[in-house]
Amino acid sequence: MAHQLRSYRVKPGQMQPFLEVFDRVVEARRAHGFTVDGVWYSDADNVFTWVVSHDGPFEEAVERYYESDERKAITPSPVSFLDEVETHMVQRHL
Repeated sequence: MAHQLRSYRVKPGQMQPFLEVFDRVVEARRAHGFTVDGVWYSDADNVFTWVVSHDGPFEEAVERYYESDERKAITPSPVSFLDEVETHMVQRHL
């Protein structure tokens, strides 16, 4: 199982609208075999962090997800709420 840690800096004042759009992201990711392992956010710091995993070739699954009709139907685009995106492939310790 491959895990990816995704951290976002959300534009000031945009956390609640982003969270509403993110719920559709979760649905679309799950439709493409991803598991959302955890979601955390801080309104005070405009930080949003989540871990997503996939049992199979991760990059291929990501490519299929972004090309999918489900992802293309998410409007406004989740990226429009973000100032910064950072991703890391991680391994579970405990």
